[in-house]
Amino acid sequence: MIELDERFVKATHTVWKHLIRDPLIYDMVWGESRARDMDADGE
Repeated sequence: MIELDERFVKATHTVWKHLIRDPLIYDMVWGESRARDMDADGE
């Protein structure tokens, strides 16, 4: 497993917190996540 630098993880979390405030980005991420869930389930 690759270990991630804690600063990188915190910075990534901060960026995503800001990005998903935008409803269009939130909807896109939500939809992509559901599509990946369905792919992982073999649907």
